[in-house]
Amino acid sequence: MKKYLFMAALLCMGCVCLTSCGDDDDELGSGKAGAVPAPTITDANGNKVQVTSIGNFSFGYDEQGKLRSFTAVNETFEIEGNKFILNSETEDWKSSINIALNGKGYISTISYKTSRKSSDGENEVEEGKITCSYNGNGQMTGVSESSSFLETDIDNGKQVGTWSGNSTSKCNITWKNENLTDCNFTSNETEKGSFIEDGKKYTENESTKGEGKMTFTYGSEKNPARQLPFVMCSSIFEQTIEVGGDIGVFAVIGLYGVGPAYLPESYTCYRKWVETEDGEEDIDEENSSRYFRFDINKNNGTIATEYISYSAAGNYNQMANYNYVGTRTMLDQARKFSLILHKRSNARRHHHAK
Repeated sequence: MKKYLFMAALLCMGCVCLTSCGDDDDELGSGKAGAVPAPTITDANGNKVQVTSIGNFSFGYDEQGKLRSFTAVNETFEIEGNKFILNSETEDWKSSINIALNGKGYISTISYKTSRKSSDGENEVEEGKITCSYNGNGQMTGVSESSSFLETDIDNGKQVGTWSGNSTSKCNITWKNENLTDCNFTSNETEKGSFIEDGKKYTENESTKGEGKMTFTYGSEKNPARQLPFVMCSSIFEQTIEVGGDIGVFAVIGLYGVGPAYLPESYTCYRKWVETEDGEEDIDEENSSRYFRFDINKNNGTIATEYISYSAAGNYNQMANYNYVGTRTMLDQARKFSLILHKRSNARRHHHAK
C-alpha cells in the first residue's frame, strides 16, 4: 500500500488533529470534546512531568500544560485555540491527520487522508483509520488499521492506468504480571490495476496475507514512572502498519497509556507473508531481534536515554534522549513552598531582632 504518503504527512508536516471525548471528570485528558490535551507522566515521586523532547521530536506546552506545538524533523507547527488541528498543503499534495482521545486521554483513533496531484494530472489518494484499544488498567491491548488508495497514471495527457487497493491489519497485545509480553499480528491486503501498454490493455490482481508474533523479554530493571518507551511502542506500530513506527513517538508524552512495570531488554519477531499475484503464490518469511538498554533519572525514576542494538553482541547505539519539564501545578507548588520558607525566614529574623 502507499503508506509513504501517510508517513510523509506525519514526519514532514506534523499535521495532527487531537480531539478529546468521554467523561469530563476523567483524571487525564479531561475536558470537553475537541479540547487540546494536557498530557502528563507521573514520576516515581508522584509528581507530574511532561516530556519536552526526544530525539528529533519536541513538544511545547502553555502555562496550563496543554500541548501547543509539535516539532517533527526540525519543522514546528503551532496549535492555536482549543483544537489541535493542522492541515498541510503544498503545490502538488495535501494531507490531514485527525487523532481522537478516549475519556482517559489516550489515543483511540488516528484518521488520515492524503492526496497528491502531479503537474501532468496524475492523482493519488490514500485514506485510512488506525484504532487503539486499552484495558481497565490503561494498558494498550490492541492496534488495528484499515486503509484504501486510488491512483491514476497519465501519459501525454491521457489516462493510461488506474490502481486501487484496500488493506487491514491488526495487533493483539498480551500483558502478564504488568509487563507487555506478546503481540500477535495479522494483515490482509488486496490491490488491482489496469494499464495500457502498446495500445493493449492489461489487468493485474494481487493479494497478500500476513501473520506474525513479537515477544518481549525483561530483566531486573524496574520502570518506576511506568512509561511506554518509544523504542517499544514504535516497534509495535512498525510491525502493525508497516512504516508507521514513528507515530509511536506519542507514547513518550503518555498518549498510548501506561507502560510495563519493568523495562524491556529485547524482542524477537517472526513474520510471514503469502502473496498471490494472478494465481501464483509466493511465501516470504522474516525473523528479527532487537536489544534495548535504558538510563534512568535517579531523582525521579523517569527514562533519561534509550539505546538499541540489532545484535546480541550488545553494540548499543543511542536511540534518543528524553527531556522533561515540571507541570504548572508542580511549579505553583514549588512557588508556594518557597513563599512559606521566605515567610518563616522573615519571622525568625523579626523574632531575633526583638
